[in-house]
Amino acid sequence: MELRAGSMLRFAWADTKVALWTALRAFAWTTGGLGLALFAAVLLNPSRPEPLTAASVTATLVASLVYAALPGLVASAGAVLFRLAGGWAFLPLAVFPLVLFVVLRLGRGVLAEQGQDILNALGVQLQGRIAALHGVRIHSAEELVVVLLFYGLYAALQPPVLWELFQYLLLVVALIALALLLTCVVTLPPLVFAVMRRMRQRYAQWLAALPAG
Repeated sequence: MELRAGSMLRFAWADTKVALWTALRAFAWTTGGLGLALFAAVLLNPSRPEPLTAASVTATLVASLVYAALPGLVASAGAVLFRLAGGWAFLPLAVFPLVLFVVLRLGRGVLAEQGQDILNALGVQLQGRIAALHGVRIHSAEELVVVLLFYGLYAALQPPVLWELFQYLLLVVALIALALLLTCVVTLPPLVFAVMRRMRQRYAQWLAALPAG
């Protein structure tokens, strides 16, 4: 029993190192590739206003790598999950859109009500400021479009409208979070089963690769 526990600990350590190396390699390739692509796109931009200097080139390179770091983290997590679960790692990606569609369909009534609240608040703001348009003189279609856009944007940026819009966005985020939670509940059992099965396979291969004696 002690020998088996010791061998399992050594396997866990060796397997963890391989998983970390997989994550680092995926992060490096993704971040480096995207970062260099962004770096080249910025440097080769013909409309670049400022001249190239050592400081600007360095700052552009650092900024490009920072922007590419988030996709790199996603790629590293995906690589580790694929190593642990194999093809089952794509199960959440297949299930989540379906669950999200069902959740949004079930919550469409609440979303419609909140959307109507936004329109009502916008209508109140427009009615309350309609007197401001009495002194405006329109001489062309372009001026009409500008006035309407400016007036509509001004009304939409009032606190009551922004508050209703914030509640709408918060509701959408809550529904997406609910869909993520349901996706985890649905996909976690098969993922755990796949991870355990592949771990047993790797453990058997690790034991077979050990020197005899």
